[in-house]
Amino acid sequence: MGFVTDLKQGEEKEEEVARILSDYFWQTVRKNEDDRKWVDLIVDNLGLLIEVKYDRRVQETGNYVFEFRCNWKTSWIDKKYKTQQWGTVRPHYLVQAHEDGFELYHTHQLLKHVEEHNDRIVKGGDWWRSEMYLIQKQKLENLVINKFTYG
Repeated sequence: MGFVTDLKQGEEKEEEVARILSDYFWQTVRKNEDDRKWVDLIVDNLGLLIEVKYDRRVQETGNYVFEFRCNWKTSWIDKKYKTQQWGTVRPHYLVQAHEDGFELYHTHQLLKHVEEHNDRIVKGGDWWRSEMYLIQKQKLENLVINKFTYG
């Protein structure tokens, strides 16, 4: 699969996630059209920021990968953003999407796990310029806020 195909699949999953999370939060969850580089979804009425990561191989590998650097620049997991309600924060939630559904995580809990467990770092994507934490999906089960299926 190439970058264009990956991007298209990721954007399709973002739309599905936004629809499902709108029901979950009882608020409109919209795609971020203001600045596509810093966060994927926004819940305006609650001031929430949501990053969506899509991995079509999770079911096959049993692993998640969380990019923390690309092209020698910090990615979502380490960036901080200014929000009116919460001050300087990272995206409040992370969605780890895959073929059959997705899990919702609090970003700060995921980061705490990464810091405490010193998970394996791998390279891949974007012509091997992305650096990612490789974490077994089962190790994060206790951090899942909720699991969702598409439909």
